[in-house]
Amino acid sequence: MLLKSLFLSLALFASEVKLVDVKKQDFSFVIEMANPNSSRCILRSEAAEALVRAQKVFQLTGNSLKIVECYVPDIIGKMILADRKKKGVGFDFESYFNRAGAVAVTVIDRQGRDFAFPGVNFAGKKQRFSDIQEIKKAQANLRKVRTVMKQEGFEAYPQVPWFFVYQGAKDWPFLNIPFSEIP
Repeated sequence: MLLKSLFLSLALFASEVKLVDVKKQDFSFVIEMANPNSSRCILRSEAAEALVRAQKVFQLTGNSLKIVECYVPDIIGKMILADRKKKGVGFDFESYFNRAGAVAVTVIDRQGRDFAFPGVNFAGKKQRFSDIQEIKKAQANLRKVRTVMKQEGFEAYPQVPWFFVYQGAKDWPFLNIPFSEIP
């Protein structure tokens, strides 16, 4: 009986969670998903709305957010994370993608070039810079993206410049809603 009540509670919660495709909220996003199972960026509505606000801030300077990772159902996310850890790429906190409250982004300029950030890039490779000016520009880029994302309610992880979790998402439950069931 307790187990049945738990499943009913989870089902009711899942029906109340509103997942949205951010591209439908704002067509200007550039989306290049790392996950081969989806070409859409799905987030809970409150995180999607915050990401749209951040996009508008970057657009004021002629730049744009490029999204490389968003929601994946828990079962798929665990497989992706296990595969990445085998390759030495991946982080424990990536499980926040299974909650539909995390996003991996970079910023691109008018010509579509990714902003350089210090540290490790999305592919797990250490960024290399040829001179101090490039290092200073990468550090300024990082400060800019973190400032905007924080202003819109996202928390950054210090060791991963492109990874952000929406406020409160750490406490959201894992979701297993298939992409095919998300409008």
